[in-house]
Amino acid sequence: MSAAPEDVQKQIHYRIRYYECDADGRVTIQSICNFLQDTAWEGARKIGLDMQGPEDEGRSWVLLALRVDMDDYPRWGEEISITTWPAELRRLYAYRDFLIRDASGKIIGRAASQWILFDLQKRRPLRPTANLQEKVPAIPRALDEYFDQPLPEFKQTDVSTFFRVRLSDHDINHHVNNVNYIEWAAEVAESAQPDRQVASLEIRFISESVYGDTVVSEMHLLEDGRTLHRVLRQSDSKELANACFTWIPKRL
Repeated sequence: MSAAPEDVQKQIHYRIRYYECDADGRVTIQSICNFLQDTAWEGARKIGLDMQGPEDEGRSWVLLALRVDMDDYPRWGEEISITTWPAELRRLYAYRDFLIRDASGKIIGRAASQWILFDLQKRRPLRPTANLQEKVPAIPRALDEYFDQPLPEFKQTDVSTFFRVRLSDHDINHHVNNVNYIEWAAEVAESAQPDRQVASLEIRFISESVYGDTVVSEMHLLEDGRTLHRVLRQSDSKELANACFTWIPKRL
C-alpha cells in the first residue's frame, strides 16, 4: 500500500528491544507510541517541517491528539517499520498519519495524529505560514475521520492511581512527554484487566505537567468493555489528558 508520494514519506525500521516489551514478551502500546513520536519528528525533518532551524527558535510542534489502531504486537527481537506522512493542514491544525508493518510487510497498525504550531515563550498557538501549507499536500488518510467528535462522557471513577512526575518524564520542551500520559492511563487499565490488550486508543492532550506534580490517573469502565481515562493534576484538579481505550483478549 502506498500511503503517500515518496517525496513526503518517511519510513524507519525498528527492532523490538527487551525493555520495550511487556511480561509476555510483546512490544507495549507505550513503546509503539514512542516509535510514532520518533518517526513523526524524522518525517517532519525530511520535508523541512521540524522547526529546528535558526529562524524557528521559540517555535515547536505540540501534539494535541493521537489515535492508534493495532492488529498485532510483535515480539522481542522482531522488526517493524513505520511509514509516516503529512496528511493535511486544516486551519490551525496539522495532521500526520502512520502505517505500521511487521517484518513481512503486512500492515499491523494504523495511526493518526493532530498537531499545532506553538510559541514556546508566549505559550500560544501560531497560524501556519503559506510556506508550511505548500509542504502539506492533500493525501489519503490512514484512518477515517477522527478528533472531530468528543470522547464519551466520563461519568464516574472506577479505579485510580497516583503518580509523581519525575525529571526523566520530561521531554526537550521541558514538560512531560506525551507518552507518559498513555502509560499512566494504561497502567490503571491493565492492572484491572491483565488478560486483555489494547486494540485501539484515542487520547487528547489538554494541559502540561511538570516535575514535582502529582497526577491522578482515573478510569471508568463502559458497558461495551471500552475504558475511559482522565489524568488530572492533584493540586488543582486540572485535567491534563483524556482518552478512550478499546480492548481485546490478550494474544500469548
